[in-house]
Amino acid sequence: MATGTDSKLVLIQRHIRAFADFPKDGVLFRDICPILKDPSALRAVTDLFEEHVRERHQHVDLIAGI
Repeated sequence: MATGTDSKLVLIQRHIRAFADFPKDGVLFRDICPILKDPSALRAVTDLFEEHVRERHQHVDLIAGI
């Protein structure tokens, strides 16, 4: 599944915008709003989050969100 994970990460990274020195010098602000606008990128984030929880936190029965 590494290739699937890698392709999801690439898709997500393409949708993250970086703004140097915002809101002040030395800060790199990363805007994730473009992920929220793209259904495939948002699905990739959700899939990776679910995979992470299933692998590392087996006691979790349910993931809920708005």
